[in-house]
Amino acid sequence: MSISPIFESQADEKTKKIYQQLKQAFGVSKTPIFFCYLAPFYEYFSYIVGQIIANLNNEKFIEIINETKDIIFKLIKDNLKKSEETNEFLNRFKHSPQFFYFQKDLEKIFDTNLKLAFIFIALREAVKGFAIAAKKIGAQTEAASFSKKPKIDEEELIFNLNEVVDLKEKTQESKNDIQSFSNAIINAPFYAIEKDLLPSYLQLCRNDFYILMKKEEYVFIRLEIEKIILRFLSLLPELIVSPVNLVIEMTKKYEDYPEVLYLLSEHFSTTVVQRLMFSGYMREQ
Repeated sequence: MSISPIFESQADEKTKKIYQQLKQAFGVSKTPIFFCYLAPFYEYFSYIVGQIIANLNNEKFIEIINETKDIIFKLIKDNLKKSEETNEFLNRFKHSPQFFYFQKDLEKIFDTNLKLAFIFIALREAVKGFAIAAKKIGAQTEAASFSKKPKIDEEELIFNLNEVVDLKEKTQESKNDIQSFSNAIINAPFYAIEKDLLPSYLQLCRNDFYILMKKEEYVFIRLEIEKIILRFLSLLPELIVSPVNLVIEMTKKYEDYPEVLYLLSEHFSTTVVQRLMFSGYMREQ
């Protein structure tokens, strides 16, 4: 059995209420998909979301995000280079107002993914750290805890940007505000303003990223980002309390509870950093 995520359209009222609180705390239009995989375990989901929202709403957490985002963004831009084809595309269209607006959106997406990275690395440390330090996991629990891998959509977790910006519905706002961006578009051909650039740019970056993910420098950057986040975890204003015995107690009535333990202790913390890297890779400013 694999976890079936509960999306907003499928959620009951009590889950929708938590989704709404998460969206408000993150400042996004859709619930980040990671939480849709936790929602089936309602007791744990409602418990941990309270701690997460307490951090998101704390000014000290925002200060940590602001202090680390430029460091991490520079690390990504200095080491993960775009292909010749993608750079050619950028040189041709980067002055179009539509692309300008999209880059502004990517700043928001990057910040959101950085918050998610802090949260899920903190959760990983909370779950696994207790097991190592306190050694309170019995043999039966330990065998089930971190080994059962659920089938999940990797591409959806890493490459989906629609949680912050709905690209399918995004309109070309620049049509009503050309004068404000005259300096940005003065050297761009007229058809560059009208062309729907985003799907093409997304696909080019995605193609590049698939190649980069197979290289040693990619793994190095991912681990360096984790190290930066780990250095700041002790400064989180609200403690994330999620020892493995508590997770098990809250989820054991569900048949697939070992899968959520794997997501918390292994998978999400890695995937969310990859997602952060992709959103940083797409940014040009």
